[in-house]
Amino acid sequence: MGGAGDMDLKKLWNCASLRDLEIKQLLRSITNTKIRNFMHRNNMKNVVELKDYYFANMFNITRSLKTVPIVWEEIFNENIHLDPNAVVHVWKDSRDYSILSRVMKSGHPVLFSSCWYVNYIKYGTDWLNFYRCDPTAEVGDDSLFLGGEACMWGEFVDETNLLPYTWPRTSAVAEVLWSHTLNENEAKHRIEEHVCRMRRRGIPAQPANGPSYCHY
Repeated sequence: MGGAGDMDLKKLWNCASLRDLEIKQLLRSITNTKIRNFMHRNNMKNVVELKDYYFANMFNITRSLKTVPIVWEEIFNENIHLDPNAVVHVWKDSRDYSILSRVMKSGHPVLFSSCWYVNYIKYGTDWLNFYRCDPTAEVGDDSLFLGGEACMWGEFVDETNLLPYTWPRTSAVAEVLWSHTLNENEAKHRIEEHVCRMRRRGIPAQPANGPSYCHY
């Protein structure tokens, strides 16, 4: 079970007004008064205690289902009581590895995606930006580093640009996660070859290293 706690709901639970119409609509059946009354009945002094209550129940459910919970890094940062087996997904601050180190020092396994959001594109051979992000090289002991994933925000992505955005940037992420040693020159040729392989299979991968030619 994954994806818990990536957005801070303190303002939703505490503030007098909700400015965001979308959030108002999402929470239209739950008023702040009801939440405050619930906290009062359960002797909760602050929002952190309310979150603790929520996640304690969620972790009980995941244990009963014999599944491993995955939470976003915000929950770890707010000192919520985590299930001992909970995996923390680190996704913010692309080049700040301190949170990665802190999570692993606390004994929790980590999934990582901070610098691998493939919708953030730049001109030129930008797969190198993804390739040059090697979190395990920055943290030393990586025994609790489960792996990572390439992610994509979808606000400006549809069927016309999904695959070109994804490839070959995600190939660079795979190189980091699966190659024993990193070598940009060797990776350059492998990714170029893989772009041609994908195109032969009908996948519209973007050019990896500038103008090139595929032997179809």
